[in-house]
Amino acid sequence: MKGQKRLFNTESRADLKGSYYVIKLTNEVAYPSDTVNGFRDLVHESSDLYPGIEVWFDKKVIPGVKDGSRYAYLVMHQGKPVAEAIIKRGNDTKLCSMRIKPAYQNKAIGPILFAQIAYLLEKETSRVHFTAPESLIEEREGLFNALGFANIGRAQKQYRFGQDELVYRADSVTFRRRALRWLTDSQEGDASLRDGLHSLVMSIHPKYAFMIVNNLKTVEVRSRFSNRHAGKTVFLYATKPSGSIVGEAKVASVVEGKPVEIWSLYEHQIGCTKREFDTYCVGLRRVSAVILEEVFPYPDPLPWQVFSAAFDAPVKPPQSYSLLKPSGFVLSDKFKREVPLLATTREGEQIALF
Repeated sequence: MKGQKRLFNTESRADLKGSYYVIKLTNEVAYPSDTVNGFRDLVHESSDLYPGIEVWFDKKVIPGVKDGSRYAYLVMHQGKPVAEAIIKRGNDTKLCSMRIKPAYQNKAIGPILFAQIAYLLEKETSRVHFTAPESLIEEREGLFNALGFANIGRAQKQYRFGQDELVYRADSVTFRRRALRWLTDSQEGDASLRDGLHSLVMSIHPKYAFMIVNNLKTVEVRSRFSNRHAGKTVFLYATKPSGSIVGEAKVASVVEGKPVEIWSLYEHQIGCTKREFDTYCVGLRRVSAVILEEVFPYPDPLPWQVFSAAFDAPVKPPQSYSLLKPSGFVLSDKFKREVPLLATTREGEQIALF
C-alpha cells in the first residue's frame, strides 16, 4: 500500500481548524490545476518508499482516472488536499496508494478513506489487495489484520533493494464491515471530525464575501435565518463573476430584530452603508443578523461545480443559503446501522482531474 509512512511531526504547527470533506475524482467536472498539483505532491511524498512514483502518477494514475480504470479520493481542508487514496479497478482490484499529510494523521482521516473505499469496492468486486514493504508491515500489520487483510505471499514486483514487497488480500464484505466499525470508533473518539457534519453554504455578493474572508465584515444580514444554525460551519459562496467558495466560517449566533435595531447593534460590523442596508430591508419588518467567527479564507477558491459535487448540494448555487451534508462524513450512529456510506450521493456527483 504505497505512501503510508511513519508518523512525523514536521507539520505539527499547521492550523487544523475548519471543516474536512471527501471528494471523488473522475472525468466529469473540471478541477483547478492547483488542486491537481496538490494531489500530485501528496503522492510524490512517497518517492522514498517507491522510486519512480512520479512517473507512475503521470503515466498510470492520471490516464486511469480519466478513462475510469482507477478511482481517486482527496480529503480537503480549507480548500487544500491533505490526504489521498488511489484504487485500481477490475478483476485484480488494488488499493494502490494512501497518503495523509503528517500534520493530519491521527485525526481518523484514514478510517474515513478506508470506509469510503470499502463501501465502493463491495459493490463491484469480491476481493481487494495491496502490496506493502516489510518496513511498513512491521509498523502497521495489526491495522491491516484488523481490516480483514491477510498476507498471501511475496509480490512479484519488488520496488526497493533489500526489502521484500508483500501482498495482503481481503474479501470485500469483511473489509467493509471492519472499516465501518473502525470509522465508528474513530468518530466517537474525535469530535473534530464532526466539524463538517452540520454545515451550510451561503451565497454572498463577491464584494461582501471578500470582506468577510479579510475580516472586514463579521455580520451578514438576511431576511430570515434560523437560530438553529448557530454553531454550524458556513461555506462562503461568492456569486458571479467569482462563482466560487472563497472560504468558510462558523455561525457564532443569530440575532433577530427590527431593521433599525439590527443596524443600531451592528452597523460597524455589517460592512455596508446605511443606504445600502435600508435598500435591502425595504418591506421587511424583521431581519436576522448572522454573526460569523473563526473565518478561514481559501488560498485557492473552489468553483461551485466542484464544491457541489463533493456535497449533497444543489447543482445551482442557492439564492440565499442551503444545508449541506458531506458525502464522506456521516454521523457515527448511522454507521452502527451500516447505512451505505454514499447513500446520499447523487448520480454524476464526481470530480475530475482536468
